[in-house]
Amino acid sequence: MKFEMFKQIVADFSDIADFVVVYVREAHPIDGWSVLGSKYSHLSSHTSQEERLDAARLLLDEDCPCPLLIDTMDNAGAIQYAAVPERLFIIYDDVIQYAGQGAGPENYKLEAVVQWLTKYRKDT
Repeated sequence: MKFEMFKQIVADFSDIADFVVVYVREAHPIDGWSVLGSKYSHLSSHTSQEERLDAARLLLDEDCPCPLLIDTMDNAGAIQYAAVPERLFIIYDDVIQYAGQGAGPENYKLEAVVQWLTKYRKDT
């Protein structure tokens, strides 16, 4: 499971990096392009910030290992970073150093984040 691998990356690299998860709009709502059988297949499209907050709290139940931020209802964060449904970014000195090459969860590569952080640790 990728979230378990993400938690390990946070544990392994928290000495050199700060991590944050930004919860954006629900990627597979029951009233949209739903993925049946998913642990979260009961979630619908958010119609209010409170609904988005409630859905994001499910990540806290999964022991999210870092701060959890919630995108606004106008999806400003998702739009700014083309982060729908999921993307990985490394930002250093206010500049994007790494942007995952594909939307997740199937296409992004946590291994590439590990490689970048490992090189950064070695070089500093």
